[in-house]
Amino acid sequence: MPHRFRGGRASFFVRHWLTSLVVTLGLAGVSPAAEPTWLKLKCDDFSLYTDASQRDMENFALTYSAFRQISRDLLLRPGASVPPSTIILFRRTDSLKKYAGAPDDPDFRIAAFSIEVDGRLLTAVSVAGDREQAQSTVFEFETIWMFDRLGYLLPTWISQGAGEVISSLAINKSNAVLGRDPERFNDDDTIPWKRFFEINQASPEYKGKNSTGAFHAQAWSLMHWVLLDQDDARERFQRVSAELNILHFDEITRVLDCPVADLDRALNRHFKGRLKTKTFPFDPVALRAKWTIAPASTYEVMAHKADLLASHQPAEAHAELDRALALAPDAPIVHEALARLAFREGDAESAIRYYRSAIEHGSKNAIPRLRSASAHLDESSGGTGSDRAGNAGSNAAEAIAEIRDALAIEPRNLEAYRLLGRALFVSPKLAENDIEELTPGIVPGRDGAYVRFYRALLYSRLNLSEQAAADFKAIAADPAVPSQDRKRAEDCLARETAPVRKR
Repeated sequence: MPHRFRGGRASFFVRHWLTSLVVTLGLAGVSPAAEPTWLKLKCDDFSLYTDASQRDMENFALTYSAFRQISRDLLLRPGASVPPSTIILFRRTDSLKKYAGAPDDPDFRIAAFSIEVDGRLLTAVSVAGDREQAQSTVFEFETIWMFDRLGYLLPTWISQGAGEVISSLAINKSNAVLGRDPERFNDDDTIPWKRFFEINQASPEYKGKNSTGAFHAQAWSLMHWVLLDQDDARERFQRVSAELNILHFDEITRVLDCPVADLDRALNRHFKGRLKTKTFPFDPVALRAKWTIAPASTYEVMAHKADLLASHQPAEAHAELDRALALAPDAPIVHEALARLAFREGDAESAIRYYRSAIEHGSKNAIPRLRSASAHLDESSGGTGSDRAGNAGSNAAEAIAEIRDALAIEPRNLEAYRLLGRALFVSPKLAENDIEELTPGIVPGRDGAYVRFYRALLYSRLNLSEQAAADFKAIAADPAVPSQDRKRAEDCLARETAPVRKR
């Protein structure tokens, strides 16, 4: 889904869901118009393409590198990682407007545009606008997206507030400083804490006619206190984020180590006098040593531009990919982009063909393998969406091989573990050591529960009733799991533990 960000005092982002795309193929031999010179900076965390100067590119990359490092060190569970992102840094604001699309609101000023592409973020910004504001809004949104991508089940005030605090990041020589006042929130009004803790992204106080900025200001203040009031910020955030996704209002006091009635007093103490900030060591020289900078391939830039255009200018997206395909008919990135377009227009058959073609041409992306594997399993279900234990034959074997390849690329991809559970369930052959492959995917929350459910079914297939019952029981007792899934686990548990009748 694409996300446009606007600047200004109340800098909230607005969601626009993808609808449809039109894609046609062919036009081999098209002669593209002269393209501006593009550079590409690549490192482990991200790739950055720009038609601006190398100096502009490196300055943006340095601050973005600090953001990735600090958000990982401060917020994520140990061992968690976020997939690399892609950034298009335009030299001109007009280019950003073209690829981000014209907003419906004439007062809406675009600072950045972001879209999820095969489980990764693709973001467009411009060096010609308010660069600090653009970086701030990108950091805010990407932090919130990161939580969702990694399966965190957080109330809106935690994810929103943490994103707002991280958005204040600034580089100061060899240090990264966090916690500055964003100077963009309306803090003249407050929301009673009981109501505040209930607000989510669908609430009128979050966006809409009742959105005065009070919620965002309060979320920033509270998470500023959580993250920066004490020295044990990471440990404190891990405890808050781990527990508050399942706790009721009455238990917030225990987790925050402060009665809700005393929160105002605690925040007043925290913000009294000079604003607290936190300084992180930051080594620009070491980070730059991990970068590679070279001319960007024109077809890569075209493929990324097509993804940016897809939601609002499908014909232009189609034209970009026609040109890219003519330039590089064997490039995996072009076939992946074609697959996404086909999926969005409802042509699943063509999409799978393009994804498999991308794999054949050397794609290092996990998603094509997962989409192909899913198609193999769907074929065995006859399009009914209903799987039966052991009925997939060779389709299961092909799917399992592709999923294992995907996990070699992204070892913590929860979608891959869910799909592996499904593939093992329909595989004619099953061994106990196969089941253990699912264990790394059993993480807290809903996504991990789906993997656990498949593991329970597999234990049951092998008549390991004690292990199966333990997994079903864990799902049924987890309040972070949707109620219908808990009920299904309870039903399975009852069947698993029912006494066997002798004839």
